[in-house]
Amino acid sequence: MYTRAVDDHPTIVARNPKHGVLYQVRWDAAPLDGSGNWIETRNLYLLRDANQKWHLIAEGPVVDRGALGASEYESESVKTSVTWTADAKHPVDLTFTLMKKDKWTTSTDASDSETTSSMIICRHLITKTAAEIESAQGLPDGRSEGDISPGAFKRQGSYFVLAEKAESLDRFMVQLSHCCDRPFQKHDGLVKSKEINEWALRAIQKANPSLGSFVASGTTIVLPEGFYYSEDEPLPAEPSEAERPAPRTAK
Repeated sequence: MYTRAVDDHPTIVARNPKHGVLYQVRWDAAPLDGSGNWIETRNLYLLRDANQKWHLIAEGPVVDRGALGASEYESESVKTSVTWTADAKHPVDLTFTLMKKDKWTTSTDASDSETTSSMIICRHLITKTAAEIESAQGLPDGRSEGDISPGAFKRQGSYFVLAEKAESLDRFMVQLSHCCDRPFQKHDGLVKSKEINEWALRAIQKANPSLGSFVASGTTIVLPEGFYYSEDEPLPAEPSEAERPAPRTAK
């Protein structure tokens, strides 16, 4: 259930001398039941044209934020890319980058001191066409011409990480294992974790040929396919045996 309180400080996304000013307005839902205090937020895009009239342009991806237990917190945000058109009835095209920040706290030593770490995992999203939705579901889309709901989104390109701070590649890989545990855990029990970590490092280096031993703040690091997935996507296939390190035989 969404509240009646809508964002009273909308963000100016873009300006155009002919078409006007595009705003992003955030609309929060009431917190979901449970200790995680999860909140969903709708992202609405409104245009104030040169004649000071308002137009509802589109709705972007829904994002959420909340706690995953006592030591982990996730929050999503949307970055919007704008392309102005020459069509007065359709003055702007929007594409989105969904950014998920995973923040966690871990104990560092026997004295129970703690350290806080985080990682931002991103994906580019575009709206599926009515034909694509109909093909996937076997049913017509069913949305009216004037409906601004986003429908289904699909990922365009690979997941990628936006480095928040400068650190060694080895340290980055340790952080990555917290967010992308699938490639680090789904393996034969006889394979040592060191071998899995070495395999994951090689996969990251192959996907990012220019990546050195140090990760600068702001670096974009592409994730190999299958390293990460979201709940709104099908579970990716497991890497083939050729892509996995060979298991050790028991002695």
